[in-house]
Amino acid sequence: MLDFSGNLFSGVIPPEIGSMLRLEQLRVADNSFSGVIPEKIKQCRSLRVLDLEGNGFSGEIPAFLGDIRGLKELSIGANQFSGLVPASFRNLTELETLSLRDNGLNGSLPEELI
Repeated sequence: MLDFSGNLFSGVIPPEIGSMLRLEQLRVADNSFSGVIPEKIKQCRSLRVLDLEGNGFSGEIPAFLGDIRGLKELSIGANQFSGLVPASFRNLTELETLSLRDNGLNGSLPEELI
């Protein structure tokens, strides 16, 4: 587990995080990370918890998050995401907790999430 929550870290999450193949939990909530989520994070096939809440991530929610099929918790609320919830989230069949709160999302929720 990596837990960097509640600090003053800024910039981007280093793409090298994708080389941590046995990583099960990544918690970086309540910092000042910004930009986009690195796509290499999907290489963390053992990832069960991804908590990115309370940062400054922006743009559309990356569809590749739906490729991390073992996720049980995905928390990406309180960022600056916009657009639709990716249809690829239907692949997250192990998901128990999904937080999308306090973003600028629109459209309808994919039926598979309900």
